[in-house]
Amino acid sequence: MSDELVIGGGGVVGVGTASLYEYATSIETAGELMGECAVRLASANDRTAPGMLRAGDAPLSAVRAERAIDDAVTQLTAAAERCAILASAVRASADRYGITEASAARLSQLLAADIGLGLGYFGSTIGVLMLPGFAATVTGGVVAGLLLSRIIPDRHLRSMREAIGENGTRVARALLSDSRVVDLLRVGVSSADDVGAGLLRTPQPVARATGDEGLGLVGLDTAASAVVAAGSSVGLLRETGLLRPVISGAPTTRAEGFADRADRVPHAAAQVRVDRYVRPGRPDRFEVYLGGTIDPSPSATDQPWDMTSNVVSIAGGDAGSYRAVKEAMEIAGVVEGSEIQLTGYSQGGLLAANLAASGDYDVKGIYTLGAPAGHVQVPAEVPWVAVEHTEDLVPALGGRWSSDDAIVVRREALPEVLDDGGPMLLAHQLTRYQETAALIDGVTEARVGAAKEAFTSFGADAESVETTWFESQRSPWVG
Repeated sequence: MSDELVIGGGGVVGVGTASLYEYATSIETAGELMGECAVRLASANDRTAPGMLRAGDAPLSAVRAERAIDDAVTQLTAAAERCAILASAVRASADRYGITEASAARLSQLLAADIGLGLGYFGSTIGVLMLPGFAATVTGGVVAGLLLSRIIPDRHLRSMREAIGENGTRVARALLSDSRVVDLLRVGVSSADDVGAGLLRTPQPVARATGDEGLGLVGLDTAASAVVAAGSSVGLLRETGLLRPVISGAPTTRAEGFADRADRVPHAAAQVRVDRYVRPGRPDRFEVYLGGTIDPSPSATDQPWDMTSNVVSIAGGDAGSYRAVKEAMEIAGVVEGSEIQLTGYSQGGLLAANLAASGDYDVKGIYTLGAPAGHVQVPAEVPWVAVEHTEDLVPALGGRWSSDDAIVVRREALPEVLDDGGPMLLAHQLTRYQETAALIDGVTEARVGAAKEAFTSFGADAESVETTWFESQRSPWVG
């Protein structure tokens, strides 16, 4: 676990730690102070015209002092110039790192695409060749288990099963919280469309030209659409209609900073929170907060914040949770042309990105926490601060970043040695993202600072703030 934040973006932009940017800012500030001192000293020294000290029969020490002031002005001016050069060099090193990282990511993307295409081409053949060995392994395991159950007493078998279960859970939790597994998953998810192209026997030049590496006509959303179609055929991932949401409200205050916004994300029964900023003589503004997945089941129940909405949202479809958010905003008073800001955690962040990409609203900024939304094409003019933990699998489900303009803030959120207890996706917990959000508020890096100022100024002129909570349910009929 680390308090160090790595600040980058989706494209070829500066990438570096928050401390690196703070170091550059500190050097620049020191240079400005020295330059200011040089100007003041020079101004004071100019008040004594040449020859005045000699004409006034000043002591030799005064003459030496004047020369020392001249030397100090020269040295301070030179130091200020060196500080400016050094600060620029530190920032340039971050830019070069960003270019290198983008180039490496591009190469890995091409390689992963070719591997995925090959797996699609030859996957069925490989599966047929491996089937006899797999069947023999399973059969041998079943036979061995039956023999052991006859030999080993029941109490020992129970102890073995418990030990295997505990160790299996511990290993699974460690794997699901490993940053290397997260990186591998991101690459695999981004190559899902290439596997599909291979299964369809698409030639490599065509697959590359139409995929993420080329025109982007097919990608993660295409693969997710195929998953939705396959799931729907067996009664899973099927969207339904919605019932009228349950509504509650109360007055509150406007949001201050990234930590405050993270704290306002719904995490109980309600899925949507809308803060209405009432401005005298001007149209109201709205801050919308969207919670994460509540029901992980792939079979739709009465909860629209479920796995069905997750997959349909990644596919760019009309998810139940997406429709619920739009209805909640309409009830809260959002109309065409209303200015809104969006904050979302997990599935809520994916919904926020889809809302911003839709063009249906005047979105002034989005702030996402642990969201699988990297593939969403959000307009460049919409400020986007995306927070990801390097050990969190969920953001990796959004594939590689397609936006060059998003400010991506990453952090290692877990200790080196994990506790035995707790949920499987430790790094995805909202409480851990709230801790990271508090760290972001203290960052002085220019892009983060500008985004924070834009978010804060959004409700600066509000006379009052009215909060409304919404809890939606699915209807029993299939949409």
